[in-house]
Amino acid sequence: MNKKAIDALDKNIPPLLEKKRLFLAAGSEAEYQKEVRALAEKFTNFQLRALEKYISILKENWFKLSEVILSSVGKSETDFSVLEERNILDVKLEVLNKTVEIKREEHKRNNYPVEKKLIDYGFFNSYVPSESELPRLPLGGFELKKNGYHQVTIKNSESKGSLLASYDTRILLSILYLWEVNGKQKTFSFYLKDVLKAAFLDPSGGNYKKAKESIGNILSTTVRIDVYNHESKLDTELISGTGWYHPFEKGFVEDKTKMVYITLSETLQESLMKGSFVGISMMLFNDLETEASKTLYINLLRLLQSGVRTIDAQVLAEQIGVSDSKKSRAGKTIELALEELKERGVIGSYDILRDGRRTPKTIVLAPPAEMPEVNLLEEESTLYAQIQ
Repeated sequence: MNKKAIDALDKNIPPLLEKKRLFLAAGSEAEYQKEVRALAEKFTNFQLRALEKYISILKENWFKLSEVILSSVGKSETDFSVLEERNILDVKLEVLNKTVEIKREEHKRNNYPVEKKLIDYGFFNSYVPSESELPRLPLGGFELKKNGYHQVTIKNSESKGSLLASYDTRILLSILYLWEVNGKQKTFSFYLKDVLKAAFLDPSGGNYKKAKESIGNILSTTVRIDVYNHESKLDTELISGTGWYHPFEKGFVEDKTKMVYITLSETLQESLMKGSFVGISMMLFNDLETEASKTLYINLLRLLQSGVRTIDAQVLAEQIGVSDSKKSRAGKTIELALEELKERGVIGSYDILRDGRRTPKTIVLAPPAEMPEVNLLEEESTLYAQIQ
C-alpha cells in the first residue's frame, strides 16, 4: 500500500475505534461490522498482494506490542498509550482483513463480459512495443503483423496509437460492463468517473486523462485475420482476410462534462447479444501481478470454456504477446503466469511438456473443480484446431 492509502487508513481508524466502543457497549456488533465493511470497501482498489504484505507488517507490530504489555504485568501499571496503540492495530487489522475478504468474494464474480472475437483476434497484449519498434505508416498510425491462434494484422490510425495494453483492457472491459448494466443498447453514454469506478481505478486527474487517451486508442484499433497461400513461393502472399474488426463504431469524450458517448460496432453488439462472451472478474484481473498473467487469464478462460485442454506453447506465447527470440525465456514468463493463475484458482493444474531440457512445447491444462464440463461446439473445434 502506498503512503496516501496508509495515511487515509490512519486517519479513519481512531473515529472507528470510538464507534466500536459505543456499538459494543450497546450490544450492536452488527452495526459495527457495517462500519468496518464501509471503510474496508475504500481500499479494494489496492492489489491483494500489497494488502497482504501490509497486514503481515501490522500483525508483527501487534505481537511486539502484546509482548510489551505482557512483560509489564505484575510490575507496574501498563502504559495506557501502549494499550491504545494495540487497540488501533486491532481495528486496522479488522478493516484490512475485511478488505481482503471482499476482494476474494469479488474474485468469484465473473461479471465482466469479454467478447470472444476480441480474444481470438489478439486484441489483448502483455507486451507493448516501444515507439521506435512499431512499424509506423507514412500518414500516421501503425500496421503490425501478429501470430497466435491466427495470423492477424493489427492497425491503429492514431499518430501516437499503440497496441492495447492491460490498462486499455481494463477500460475496454469496464465499458462492456457498463453496456450490460445500462440496458445493452448499441449506443450508450456514461461519465468517465463511471468507467474508472468499474475498472477499480481511483478517480484522480491522472486516471481521467489516461482513461480518455485509452478510449481514443481503442477507437482507433482494428484487427483483421489474414489467410496466406502457404504453397506460394512468397510467404507473404495474402489470399484473403476477414473484414476489419473494431470494437467501437464511433465514440468521443466530451471534455467539459467528461461524458463518454459510445456506439458499439454491429459485429460486437450482435455477438454480445447472442451471449458469445466469457465472463471475468475485474477485481481478480487487477490483482494479478504481471502483464502476462492478466492477458493469459482472459485467454485461458476462453480456451477452457471451449473445451481446450492442450495448447501449443509457442502459439500461446505469440497470442498473448510474450514471444521472445529465446523460447525458453518466453516459456518461463508463461510458467510464472500459470503458477499465479493456479494459485488464484483460475486453473486446477497445468503441466508443461518440453522439447529438450528447457524449451516448452505443449501446455496441458486442467480446469478448476467448479468449472462445469463443456461440449466442444463445431465452430470452437474449427477455431482451435491449430492449437491442439
